[in-house]
This record gives sequence, C-alpha cells and structure tokens, in this order.
Amino acid sequence: MNHPKYGDRVVNTCAGDKNPHKFAIFVEVKRYNRRVNGGLWYRITDGKGSFWEVIPSVIKKTKEV
Repeated sequence: MNHPKYGDRVVNTCAGDKNPHKFAIFVEVKRYNRRVNGGLWYRITDGKGSFWEVIPSVIKKTKEV
C-alpha cells in the first residue's frame, strides 16, 4: 500500500463540508493488534495541536488545507 508521507495534505472523504476535520496534515501510520478496530490507522493533525486517527480507506491526498 502506498501511504502518504509526513506532512502531506490529506482530505477525509467521509467528513462533511462543515466538519473541521475534513482537511488535515498526515503525521504517521499506526498499526494496532487488537480484536476490535485493529489494523492500520493514519494519525493526522490540523496543524493547530489537535491529533486524531482515521482508517486509510477514507483519506485521499490533496493540495489544499
């Protein structure tokens, strides 16, 4: 799988237009070995100190933030 690189601008395709977490900056790939919600997750940020994790299937690279 071709993951985004650190600092890439990404868009959350599942987030609505008014959602503040729609556009973000990619930070890292995390792998969790657990029964519920295990697997690959992307850690992303808004550049203002907030971090959250999303599944890779909803993230696309973009030029804008």
